[in-house]
Amino acid sequence: MASKMKLRQSTVDDKKRMAADAARGGGIKQADQDLLLDSVRDAFDEVAGTECDKVSREQYDDIFKLVLQEMERSDLAGDTLSFIFLELSGAGAEASVEEFAAYVRRFESWAEQRKLLRDSKVDVDTPSLTLEGPFTGEGPDPVVLAACSHCLSLTSVSVKHGKLHNSTLSTLAQAVNGKLTFLDLTCTGGFSDLGLKALAAHCLELRTLRIAGCAVTADGLTPVVKFCTKLESIECTESKRLDASLAFASKGCDIRRIPIDQLSGATSS
Repeated sequence: MASKMKLRQSTVDDKKRMAADAARGGGIKQADQDLLLDSVRDAFDEVAGTECDKVSREQYDDIFKLVLQEMERSDLAGDTLSFIFLELSGAGAEASVEEFAAYVRRFESWAEQRKLLRDSKVDVDTPSLTLEGPFTGEGPDPVVLAACSHCLSLTSVSVKHGKLHNSTLSTLAQAVNGKLTFLDLTCTGGFSDLGLKALAAHCLELRTLRIAGCAVTADGLTPVVKFCTKLESIECTESKRLDASLAFASKGCDIRRIPIDQLSGATSS
């Protein structure tokens, strides 16, 4: 036992280095696997007793906080209980050191997204996500992706005067599968017809679509109008190239074509 404690002590400097790397942005999920396992094992010993192989769910929160403290990520500790309740509800009644290390890695990304949503003043229980530019840094993509994972009641999304990648729009469409009724992407670029087509596959309850000032063509809009048969309102840029798509809209659908010169920040197609 004494030799093992001596070995543990010899890794203190390495643990400090790992914690410093995490604090600089390397992240717990990028930490050395052996050192992370050692940190979790130490937390097991402190919470459940020396040489404990497994811990019960009732002990998860205490162990999470000890590991985060050692990794200098105590700023994430406020979300441990939510993660345990929401993400580990289907996990086993006990966890080994290796299993818990995997939980810690998953938790960091999850908690970082929660923090991003709080910083963006987005409530995880909101049915409506509204983001409007000008945006800085990576733009609205990270917030939208975080909302896809955490805002499970979304029925309305508005991202205006920004940029969304095709992959983000596709992820959004799949995340709100069957629930989205309102989507406003006015003067938002970054996506193409490919991203728009994801709506036709996953957002069949869509009632309102606003894509004025977006760089899309009939190739992307036609499937949406054809398959999202509950559309009641479409707002798009005035363009003869889109008229063929709009012809597929139901008779009761309100179609508004906005001249390009009336749109500030419109993207070119």
